[in-house]
Amino acid sequence: MPENEQWGTTPVEPKRPSGHTPDSDTFFQSRGRLLMQAPLIELAGLAEQIMAQADALGHPQLIPEFRQLRDRAAELRRELCGVVPTAEAELRMPGADLRGTQFFLRLVQGEPTPQATPSGAPGTSQAESAIVCPRALGGHLLLVDDEQETRDLLQLLLQSAGYRLSTAPDGASALRCLEEEPVDLILLDLFLPETNGYEVLEQMRQHPQWKSIPVIVISGTTDMDNVVRCVELGAEEFLPKPFNPLLLRTRISAGLEKKRLRDQEQAFLKQLSAEREKSERLLLNVLPAAIAERLKQGEATIAESYLDVTVMFADIASFTQLSERTPAQMLVELLNEVFSAFDRLAERHGLEKIKTIGDSYMAVGGLPVPCANHAERVARMAIDMQVAIRELNVARGTTLAIRVGIHSGPVVAGIIGRRKFSYDLWGDTVNLASRMESHGQAGEIQVSETTKRKLEHLFQFAPRGPVQIKGKGELPTYLLCDPDGFQP
Repeated sequence: MPENEQWGTTPVEPKRPSGHTPDSDTFFQSRGRLLMQAPLIELAGLAEQIMAQADALGHPQLIPEFRQLRDRAAELRRELCGVVPTAEAELRMPGADLRGTQFFLRLVQGEPTPQATPSGAPGTSQAESAIVCPRALGGHLLLVDDEQETRDLLQLLLQSAGYRLSTAPDGASALRCLEEEPVDLILLDLFLPETNGYEVLEQMRQHPQWKSIPVIVISGTTDMDNVVRCVELGAEEFLPKPFNPLLLRTRISAGLEKKRLRDQEQAFLKQLSAEREKSERLLLNVLPAAIAERLKQGEATIAESYLDVTVMFADIASFTQLSERTPAQMLVELLNEVFSAFDRLAERHGLEKIKTIGDSYMAVGGLPVPCANHAERVARMAIDMQVAIRELNVARGTTLAIRVGIHSGPVVAGIIGRRKFSYDLWGDTVNLASRMESHGQAGEIQVSETTKRKLEHLFQFAPRGPVQIKGKGELPTYLLCDPDGFQP
């Protein structure tokens, strides 16, 4: 059978690039001569294995001899690969005879060669109707190997498969490449000048962005200790030289798929974390941090008694009249500015904001985390609230004034609701604190006798006189003095 019919193709007169000779066709179409590269690659790999193990086995004198053997095999491969540029040029020429170049690329890439048609008549297979490069897989690969011949062979193999390829002759250059641009997968030799493959793996494992990059180690050593060490340092795969091109491409494809899935997982976890943080921020807007944490731990009912806390109410005086003459948007903006300032003060003094009801603001000291100086904290916040209102009036040209009422004593605190949670307080202490505010005077801080006794060693008080409290009768009350120039 004529040689052309053997591969199921029809002769076409090619347009030859400069320097092409008829002998090139004979070379490309001769399977035997092309396969001469395989034993040369194997010889170089075996020489490298012996070099890697000679010193450990007590025969360092063998290293120069086998290095020379490896270099000689590389020289022979260079002679055989001298036709590769011509093959690449032919691929780009319209109407070129692709028989030889396609056969060469199939051989190097591990693709099946074209077969004759069942009848034995000349024909063109479906795979032969287009360039034989496999479907482009994408991805940026970094090849790290100190042998130029190995880099050239892998470059032809991988670029023709659709990968973008960067190369580095040593470990230090490889690390610089990683710093300059993202890489999807690394093909790494172990025995490199300057920084060896083990050191590259070690530095990648310690780097937060590099440690997720899959690494396929390709080395002449097959010592199991070396293989185990590479895997422990994070390598995905270990292929000995000489490598099978089809197996290598399969491992690369699998490594890129793993990285793609890991990247998707990381993106999902990052999005999940952002959503969790958002949910927690929303939860903390309505619940104290300690209570929110207990809810996240699965507690369904949260209710506790506190023997001694201090409750404060603040209310904007004459707010009803203000709301009647103020546009709705301006009124809401004003309330938001006032209550936002109060929220910042509550955080500064370590108090818990409980809620707002209309123009009334409620806060408490001493829960859910108990503290000994809760009354002092509430008093200092009340003074700061009066200062904040005066500053707001100056800035906005308003005439706002707030009444503040404070009382100390026992309360019951807990969560109510299932869909819209609310943390609230109950008991006489809450009611008396509310009465201290509602029976107070604009611009003043009115406290009960119980709270006054807790604070009289720290602040000055002015007697207000007895106040009629529903259900309690007349109770003595006091005004907390706002010391001029006081700094909390």
